[in-house]
This record gives sequence, structure tokens and C-alpha cells, in this order.
Amino acid sequence: MSDSEKASPSEAQDALASVAELSAVGFQRGLYSRWFALAMSIWAGLIGTLIVFENPAWIVLAVIGVIVFFVYRSKKGAWAKEVHSKQDLVVVLAASFLLIAMFVAAMIGWHGYGWKWPPVVAGVLCSVGIFSLTEYAYGRIWNQLKSGSKV
Repeated sequence: MSDSEKASPSEAQDALASVAELSAVGFQRGLYSRWFALAMSIWAGLIGTLIVFENPAWIVLAVIGVIVFFVYRSKKGAWAKEVHSKQDLVVVLAASFLLIAMFVAAMIGWHGYGWKWPPVVAGVLCSVGIFSLTEYAYGRIWNQLKSGSKV
């Protein structure tokens, strides 16, 4: 490259900024929308509640939800990895364990004492918990991308 073909520092900075902007746009396309995350978290809480109440409608909801998830994901064209590190994996596994334990406790309340509120509360807490985790992951990953570190 000759001296006349070398980019000036400002041109190089502009090129790097445009690459970062394109990367952010691509990443944002790969993320699930907040509405989709909200719908899926409510779906998961509802399925858990129906399982505790021993309502067979949970099977139909599970099948429909899985189909919607994969159709949405295939139409999106790109998606971001949900689990990026060992720390993320530990958080997902711990949250899964807590949600299962919560539904077991709700099942004990329903079957052991005849209380109808524990399964409903467990479903609501499950929905709020899953949505909170997706928001936490979205914000953490987005901040990593903006800071320039690898996602």
C-alpha cells in the first residue's frame, strides 16, 4: 500500500464505528423481542400451573408453544446463543432447579392441603422469573457488545 492509499486515523475510526454499528444491528436481529420473551415466560408459567392442577390441556399448550418457538426462530433468520459461558450455564441450571422446586412445593400445597393458590402463585413467579432472566441476559449481552468485548 502506498502512502496515498493509507487511511487517515479519522477514516479508520469511522470504519471501526460502522463495523460496530453493523454488528449491533445484527446482534439485535438475533435477539428475541421482549414481547416474544414475555409471551414465552407466561406460556411456561401457565404450563407449570396446569401440570400441578393435573389438567391435560398442558400437553396441547406445550406442543403449540414449541411449534411457535421454532417457527418464530426459523423466520427470524438469525439468533443469538442463549448460553455464552459457564456462569450463564450455572445461572440457567440454578433457575431451573428453583422453578422445579417451586412447582413441587405448589404440588404439595395443592394435593396435601387442598390449597388452590400455590399453583397459581408458582405459575406467576415462574413467568416473572423467566422474563427477568431473559431481560438480565439481554442487558448483559447488549452491554458486552457495546463495550466491544466478545459476546
